[in-house]
Order: sequence, then structure tokens, then C-alpha cells
Amino acid sequence: MCNGVEGMVADTAQKILKSALPKWREVQDWATDGAADWAVGLSVASQLPGRLDGPADAFRHLLIAAELHRVYGQSYAGRLLNAHEFDFGHSSDTDMDEYNNEIGQQIGRYVRSNNGSTADVIKFAKQVMLNSFPGGDSANVRWEPGPETGWRVKAAKSTQLPNGVILQPAVVAENDPDK
Repeated sequence: MCNGVEGMVADTAQKILKSALPKWREVQDWATDGAADWAVGLSVASQLPGRLDGPADAFRHLLIAAELHRVYGQSYAGRLLNAHEFDFGHSSDTDMDEYNNEIGQQIGRYVRSNNGSTADVIKFAKQVMLNSFPGGDSANVRWEPGPETGWRVKAAKSTQLPNGVILQPAVVAENDPDK
């Protein structure tokens, strides 16, 4: 029986991981010096829909990846972002998150190299989101598959940083929003 002992072990492991999740959030907040909570707060304040696997989630990933990279540099930021994406049994959004983290890291690299501030991180992350929803309307859009994963708005535009680096539009939905 496939679900016998193997199933019990898997269920027990999942329960242990879920019980560790609240403590993981405390470690994450400590390791990011509050940047994780800051990014959540800004994404909620944006009033974008979809805090899980949607536009607000994409914005949060842009913000935290950019700010961590700006403050700590590529090595530490990369390790924190990889740890953040560690699978606690909810991996459906990992590809979308990693894609948006990469865009955020590009923002962070630019801001860090120009001795920029958190305000610069916010400005560029907002610009990526605005360009990801041409016309500023997330309700009446046509969707297309993202370049690697998820879904993005069909007429979404890229964002160009002042140094010429082109940022692709954010992937703003994990699954087809029209279904």
C-alpha cells in the first residue's frame, strides 16, 4: 500500500514543517532586518489584488529582492531569497516568485551601484508594476503566458533603468486568470 508508512512519514514531515513556519517567519524577519515585513506592508498598502500568486505578491517580491540586494549585495541577498522560496508544501508559486525576484535583484543592483536609497527601490518597483498593467487597470486586461512561468498582461511593457538595463514586465498571476 503506497500510502501506508510512506504516507504517514510524509504527513508527519508536513506537520513538522507547518509547525516550524511561524518560527521561520521570525527568523526571516530577523535575517532581513525587517525588510520582509516592510515589503508585505507596502504590497498590502498598494491595494493590488492577489496577495498570494497575484499582482500584490509580484510587487512584494520585486520590493524585497531589490531592497535586500541594495542593502546586502548579491551573495547574501541571493541566499536569503533562496531560503525564502524553500518549499513548505506550497511550491506552485515558486517559479513566479523566482522570476519576479530576479527582476527585483536587477533593480537592487542598479540602486546599490548608484548609492541609491529605499525610495529608489520603491520608485523602480512601482514603475515595473505600472508597466506590467498598461493603462493602470488590472481588471480589464488580456492575458498571455509569461516568458518562463505564470501569466502576464498581454500589452505589458518593459521598464528601462537609467543605465540602459531593460527589465521585463512582472509575472503577475501564477495560473490563467481567465479560468
